[in-house]
Amino acid sequence: MNILKVISNYSSYSRKEAKKLIKTKQIKINEKIIDSATYNFDLEKDKLKINEISYMTDKYFYIALNKPKDYVCSHQDNHNKLVYDLLDKEIRNIKNLNTFGRLDKDTTGLIILSNDGSLNHFLTSAKRHILKKYI
Repeated sequence: MNILKVISNYSSYSRKEAKKLIKTKQIKINEKIIDSATYNFDLEKDKLKINEISYMTDKYFYIALNKPKDYVCSHQDNHNKLVYDLLDKEIRNIKNLNTFGRLDKDTTGLIILSNDGSLNHFLTSAKRHILKKYI
């Protein structure tokens, strides 16, 4: 897969921004700086770093997190701590990473995070009548 597509699919950078990152030597594949926007990235074997931050290039990620009290299941909140702050930078940078549902700020327990939007919709859709049990 073309490196520009990989960067735009697996990070928050656009293809235009990816070109600039390559020109300024901020992209590493397998610990080697690349200088070509035509690099063919192998999702199975190659490792991507942007500005020395590793990016995971698997198609879907599933994370089980024991949410502590006083954290909110939101991407942005100026007044509270976010569950995303509990994740390593490498995981936090996964594009389209979302919680499956939410737990209130004062509630602790298992929360699932993933970039698999179809599964998220399937499991959290009210039409499915999936039982949720709070203990």
